[in-house]
Amino acid sequence: YVFGAIGMEMIGSNVYDQHGRESLAYLVGCTLEELLELAGIALFNAALIGHLAELLGPGTMKLRFSQD
Repeated sequence: YVFGAIGMEMIGSNVYDQHGRESLAYLVGCTLEELLELAGIALFNAALIGHLAELLGPGTMKLRFSQD
């Protein structure tokens, strides 16, 4: 998450200065930045759920989705 947020932001600003906002390189960089941020959040959530499941024991965590 941190690399996606800070690292790609620094790279993206450099590409923006050199090529402008409408360039393909800048658009790819922005897309990659957002992808890395979301992947970091998803990885954190998966680790958190795994840790909670380990603390609570097998079979104690259930997710239920319902339509109201």
